[in-house]
Amino acid sequence: MVEDNRIFFSGREPGKEPRVYVLDPSGGPRRPVTPEGKSVAFLAVSADGKRLALGLTDGGLQVFPVEGGEPRSYPAPDQSIYPQIPLAFSEDGRSLYLQQAEGVPGRIHRLDLATGRREVWREIASPDSTGILGYGPGLVTPDGRAYVMSYRQMISTLFLVFGSGGGGD
Repeated sequence: MVEDNRIFFSGREPGKEPRVYVLDPSGGPRRPVTPEGKSVAFLAVSADGKRLALGLTDGGLQVFPVEGGEPRSYPAPDQSIYPQIPLAFSEDGRSLYLQQAEGVPGRIHRLDLATGRREVWREIASPDSTGILGYGPGLVTPDGRAYVMSYRQMISTLFLVFGSGGGGD
């Protein structure tokens, strides 16, 4: 359960590298959660508000304690260069639902935060995969009972024209 209503965001101060900050809307200054230089593609906050999962643009995944301390890193599988997308922490906080930002069909993995073991939790495929370029990002409820996924699709029409193009022929 979240004890407060803090806001987490990625930003950059003038002349500095990007990082993630936390802001208490009831007052006070923003406070950095990560060191400078963390270029974040996606993030998820644990239900208790004490941990922050960051999908980094270099394909890495890190879980930071919000109140300070060393992060834990989880490498991308198979040396993938695509970001790992943290979707949600599990209700008990022991796992993280995440998606690799590539591939058809789409796959949501469940990562055990203690062991680093990951397994495919759900495989997402459209009944008609014509033109689907990829899935995600999506959302998962902390209890794992529901999820939603988006997809990118490109459909084209090819026109083939015959004739001399010269008028009345």
